[in-house]
Amino acid sequence: MADIQQHKTRPLRNRPSAANNTNHLKNFKMLLMDAVGFLTQAHQVNNNDFWGHTSSARASVISTCLLLECAANCCIDGLKLSKNLQAEVDRFSPLSKFEYFIQLRSHENSFDHGIVEVAQIKDLQKIRNDYVHMKVKNADWETAPLNQSEQLADYGNYNTLNLPKDPTVWNFDNAHTALNAVTKFFNLYFLQWLELSASDVIELLIYEGPVELPNVRGHSIAVGIYGSAFKKAEIDFGLDFAFLLKEEEL
Repeated sequence: MADIQQHKTRPLRNRPSAANNTNHLKNFKMLLMDAVGFLTQAHQVNNNDFWGHTSSARASVISTCLLLECAANCCIDGLKLSKNLQAEVDRFSPLSKFEYFIQLRSHENSFDHGIVEVAQIKDLQKIRNDYVHMKVKNADWETAPLNQSEQLADYGNYNTLNLPKDPTVWNFDNAHTALNAVTKFFNLYFLQWLELSASDVIELLIYEGPVELPNVRGHSIAVGIYGSAFKKAEIDFGLDFAFLLKEEEL
């Protein structure tokens, strides 16, 4: 009973400042850790354990899709819009929110819809929508090319990322492709188009107090449990978390 009672409330957090009485629960860090953690789990699970492998891959892909939506909402939250305007912008798709944010924040760079990084994000939006709004799919049975006694149903793939439209067969490679697409987009969007520092990005996506850009708090997650997990994923899987880990140039 004591254990149940213990998990009814969230862990206590350090307040961002004595003057601020509002905590901003963003969940970006949680989703990123889930995407990386389940990706690692999919890599570790033996391929002979089909459901163990694919369930870990699915969890990573869906966490990655939600990560994209979470980041877009964090950007909009940082604008401190009026209640009525916030309600209007909340109806935007994640990509439209990213485009709206850059229009208000950058006077030099614009959102480029014609590049592969953005096309991949559009694929992830479709994957998220298809997963949330499950519909019955139909496909003819076909004989497997390598095993004449096996029958397969091919539901096709998403255009740019080439992930199968059948989530029951998602694997480590698919989960890696999804997360790699998001980290590349974040590096492009936050570091190049918006010209923010990693500390600014942490302020926007992770810091639980009011957002101030450019920030003067000097955030860093390069050390500790989170930084170690992201750095290990960079080494093990070739992912690039520069948008959170890039050190300031002297």
